Amino acid sequence: MFLKIHLNRFLTCAFLLLVISIWVFSPASSRGELSAPQSPRIFDLRIKILFLGFDRNLIDIDYMKWLLPSYDVRSDFRVNFTFTYTFQFSPDSLTRSFANYLRSIEEREKRNNPFLDKDTANYFYDANSVEGWLYSNRGSYGDLPQDGYAAIVANLKDLPTPHYYRVRYRDIDLGGEFGASNRNYWMVGWGGHHRFYYIDMSAGPHEGSYQHQPLWRFSLGGTAYDAIWLTTYLSQVIEEIVWNLFAPEALYTPPLSDRYQIVIFVLDDDTEVDLARTLNEGAVRRAFEELVPYAAWEIKTTFASLRRYPELRQVFQNSFDAEDKAYALQSVRSYIEGHLSEFIRGSPGIVVLPAFAFVLSQNRGMGPLEKWKVRPIAGQAPGKAIYAFLSVTTTKSDGIGFTQTIIHELGHLMGLRHPHQYGASGTFVASAMSYTQNEYIFSIFNKDFVARTQADILMAELESKIQELEGTLLLRKASPSVRGILDEVRHTYGKSLQAYGSMDYSSAVQEAKNALDKAKKALQETKNLTTLAEELDRLSNEVVVWRLLTIGLMAGLISLIVLTVYLWRRAPIVRAVQSVPPRR
Repeated sequence: MFLKIHLNRFLTCAFLLLVISIWVFSPASSRGELSAPQSPRIFDLRIKILFLGFDRNLIDIDYMKWLLPSYDVRSDFRVNFTFTYTFQFSPDSLTRSFANYLRSIEEREKRNNPFLDKDTANYFYDANSVEGWLYSNRGSYGDLPQDGYAAIVANLKDLPTPHYYRVRYRDIDLGGEFGASNRNYWMVGWGGHHRFYYIDMSAGPHEGSYQHQPLWRFSLGGTAYDAIWLTTYLSQVIEEIVWNLFAPEALYTPPLSDRYQIVIFVLDDDTEVDLARTLNEGAVRRAFEELVPYAAWEIKTTFASLRRYPELRQVFQNSFDAEDKAYALQSVRSYIEGHLSEFIRGSPGIVVLPAFAFVLSQNRGMGPLEKWKVRPIAGQAPGKAIYAFLSVTTTKSDGIGFTQTIIHELGHLMGLRHPHQYGASGTFVASAMSYTQNEYIFSIFNKDFVARTQADILMAELESKIQELEGTLLLRKASPSVRGILDEVRHTYGKSLQAYGSMDYSSAVQEAKNALDKAKKALQETKNLTTLAEELDRLSNEVVVWRLLTIGLMAGLISLIVLTVYLWRRAPIVRAVQSVPPRR
């Protein structure tokens, strides 16, 4: 019995020591404090650089490795990128084969070259056909990296000069054609349908920029200085491609949801334009369903006159500058964002992306930026909503509608930047985000960015939940059910990491979502588990009961001993009394 009492006292002290040690050494988040920062995930992005038509003696690979970015820290999403480069020089046979293909699709046009400022013979190659040839023949240059990107840098000295790449576009709303006056007609590179980007350093000139002057304008010998200059020049171009396309940063954090709703208002300022023809809802939906294929997309469009919204129309009228013939965008924005709930009715669990498009009368523009007074179409995505503007002249004479601009600006709300954000080398890409194109789709680089960043967001939250769950289980009585769910969470998270590493970002998002849902379920179940404090109280109560029983038993034992001693001592007296003969 005494052994039982001491054992219970030992167990009580042991549990107290356990709780104190857990409190001291458990994560701070389980104690209601700010948790220590978690170590970021490290993701190695492989980048292959293929040189076509270059003299390998004029490119210092070691120096180029030193010049190119080697890592990027994304602290907001708890992930760090490291860049691993491989370099390859194509055999002369491949360069000749490629050049022969280009000559076979070559188109010669004599016209004014805006970058040479004179009439001259110009040579053009269809950009999509070039991209298709390079992809189809990827086996001849060692294929593309399975878990990375490739930059194909060409110097095609045998092609005529000046030569360019181009894509012809026609506005899908009102049929306007984007001809030789547009930048998509005069390109020096192309990419976006596959995970590589092609740039021709012998093409151009373009935009009068030093970074895009063709190499035939420079006299390169075989000196060490020539090698340093060319290596530096090419490194600058490749670095722009890396930051613009392969590893771009977010403009805004991409909103994460299973359901999105695009709400578009197309409003007319007494122009008599057929508003329904200025927007192709199907093209908008397709663009975003391809950008985020693991979510549902819905579009709601309202076509109306500004007269339907008298307060907003009054804001337009009050902000008009007669000298500049422009409305003040800031006034319009302030009113709409201050009354957004009057235009849009949100629903729980649905991310709403608002868009306001205005057809302006009398060839008026929108200020205060000068470009909006002279450009036929403009837009802005400040964060809460996007705004697009067309003059009536643009819609009627130029045949341009809103669809491309709305896709572009809504792309900003999904976190996408321009592909010329860090230099113009990456701007020639099949993406609605490019200023040089009139695409109605997003590039593979855009799709990778959104899914990768959303996976980063989910994984950061998931890691916190796993840490919280492990800390919680330390303070609660073991549950096979919850620990089984935790094992499932870890397994599903591992599948997400595996998909992420192979650049299957859509699967990484879905697996991370599944793991996060399971982690939240497990945390909910832990609320019903007995805490160590409750278990300690129960054991303490048991100790009290045992103490009372022990005291009772001891009291009974002592009473029995006293009674026994009393009876034992009294026994001789009883016997003596019993031996005395009775009186007669």
